[in-house]
Amino acid sequence: AVVVTGSGERNFSAGADLSRPAENAEAYMAERRAQFSASLLALLDFAKPVVAAVNGAACGAGMMIPLLCDAVVAADTARFSLPEINKGLPALPGVAIVANRFGAAMAADLVLSGRWMPAAEAHTRGVVREVVPFAGLAAAAQKLAASLAAHNAQAYAANKALLNRVLKAELAAAIRESASFHGHAR
Repeated sequence: AVVVTGSGERNFSAGADLSRPAENAEAYMAERRAQFSASLLALLDFAKPVVAAVNGAACGAGMMIPLLCDAVVAADTARFSLPEINKGLPALPGVAIVANRFGAAMAADLVLSGRWMPAAEAHTRGVVREVVPFAGLAAAAQKLAASLAAHNAQAYAANKALLNRVLKAELAAAIRESASFHGHAR
């Protein structure tokens, strides 16, 4: 099993870097989007258990990562947001992920408002499996990862592949739409 977390106490991931270099900005942004998209799809394809230990803010692209993990444990101070709308950008991959995993109503709530969802609400809405004090986050995530890894690896991988099949197709389509929106269709 793998546990994914951020360093420090403030952020799991602040999301994509929206700054652009002075030269070749469009090519740079297209390559960054392609790399991130490949990472999202790789999380879905990874056969072993992946647990996110969300230690702080999980924002934008940084929220998408834990939502693609098999389970999420969050510190009580963690919070989640898909704030792209506040920057005038669509959150198309985020829409696909949240709608598939948690329903269209939650996707609309988060992507159309850009609001922050605290860990307690994320737990109530099924986004987070467990909320723990920050000091106990690593231990709780390791314990959950070990329990998931104790299952038969082939059965786990087969179940995960089937569970993720529709999401993978929807996410790939959303990634293409997002690239087209940004002028980087591939």
